[in-house]
Amino acid sequence: MAVSWCFCSAAGSICSAACGNDKPSTEAPSAASGRRRSALLLLMSVGLAFVFQYALAPVFGNESNKIQAIPYAGPYIFDAWQQGCTVSEEEIVAKGYSQEIVHQLEASCRGNNGVYRVSGATFLVFILLALAAKCKPTFNRLVLRATQFCQLTLI
Repeated sequence: MAVSWCFCSAAGSICSAACGNDKPSTEAPSAASGRRRSALLLLMSVGLAFVFQYALAPVFGNESNKIQAIPYAGPYIFDAWQQGCTVSEEEIVAKGYSQEIVHQLEASCRGNNGVYRVSGATFLVFILLALAAKCKPTFNRLVLRATQFCQLTLI
């Protein structure tokens, strides 16, 4: 617990140092600070998209019992990742797919689902940030860590 608190505190300090937070909130933020914060969120989104596509999607394969074993939420999470990724028997016969091709198609679909989740959440966060910055220009500078947490929660 203490190690995770130290890690989070250090990561927050690094983010504050990299993005800057030395002006009082009464002064308007510079354009560069907003660009750095947006770039940081975008880089985090790209990294998460890669993780979802290449690390998490293979875990949700048809033979995955680890995820389904989670009480209450396991079957829901598994179904959410598999939704729209199953190939029907009629399609397999009609197109002459082998089982190997079917598994590759389903794995590719699950990876794409992960990228769509990250992309949708990132889009929503950037729209909300744009609206908030329009109303209050200093908003983005004040809530960088809260923004990152909201984005991760949406994903």
